[in-house]
Amino acid sequence: VWVPLIARRKLIGVLSLGGKSNGERFSKEDFELLEIIANQSSIAIQNAKLSEELIVSKELESFHKVSSFVIHDLKNAISMLSMMVKNSETNLNNAEFQQDMLATISNAIERMQALISKISTVPKEMVPNFQYCDLNSLIKRVIEEMEISRLAQVDVKTEFGRIPPVVLDPELIRKVIVNLVNNAIEAMPSGGRLELVTRGSGKKAISSEDSDIGQSVEPGEFVEITVSDTGSGIPIEMIQDGLFKPFKTTKNKGLGIGLFQCKEIITLHRGKIEVESEVHKGTTFSIKLPVTKAAEDSASFISTSQSEVVEVEESVK
Repeated sequence: VWVPLIARRKLIGVLSLGGKSNGERFSKEDFELLEIIANQSSIAIQNAKLSEELIVSKELESFHKVSSFVIHDLKNAISMLSMMVKNSETNLNNAEFQQDMLATISNAIERMQALISKISTVPKEMVPNFQYCDLNSLIKRVIEEMEISRLAQVDVKTEFGRIPPVVLDPELIRKVIVNLVNNAIEAMPSGGRLELVTRGSGKKAISSEDSDIGQSVEPGEFVEITVSDTGSGIPIEMIQDGLFKPFKTTKNKGLGIGLFQCKEIITLHRGKIEVESEVHKGTTFSIKLPVTKAAEDSASFISTSQSEVVEVEESVK
């Protein structure tokens, strides 16, 4: 007896069955049972194929996501080098600038090599390296590396508040700051003002210089970073339509990955990123990162966050 296996009106196989051992003919009930078995087998085979296709689709989606992040990070590295080249027109004979230039080139090469290594291994998700960090010092280093203070047409203002150490991944948060600063500069092609501010919530949010790591702070406290510009602004329709979604961009040659990457990173840190903007007047991005209550809470935060990443990876496998 041959029973066709059909799924979505297509023949996907055949169920073959020999005669009965006692030599009897198959009854109507036997054929009905075989039909049920064939239908169930068809569903099982089809589900197995769909599961396999889903795994492949997830792998491709993961690859494209990581590739997009890497390409965007490479563009940021190139932007830093471009700013340095532009500054060299007036500062090339300056000995201090020459040292900064060599350091910037060295850092850019190191980061691009790391990105090439990342794309070759194709990790499924960002795996954070959480640690206590002085956020003010981190932002100051980023500003120095980007050489934005040398941009003649951009007035850079910084205001570093009294904030405690924060548990974060320095490299990932660095990417967020670089993305937002680059966006701000690109939004002001004719010049303008760029402002970076940090502040803490609550009276107990004090500077890292005045505190010991692991100090006690009130639950619910956070540190805030704002990056503001006086550039072209973002249309309200773009913000409402999902500014932080992938491939959403206001740039003619943009990939639409930067803000999506920022949102992914801040979410990974259990934080929040928001935007306020007015066309032709400027934009302000606000980032809020939670402050842990004590050292043991920080350990729990790190452990829980990393386990969440593992769960995401397992769901992709």
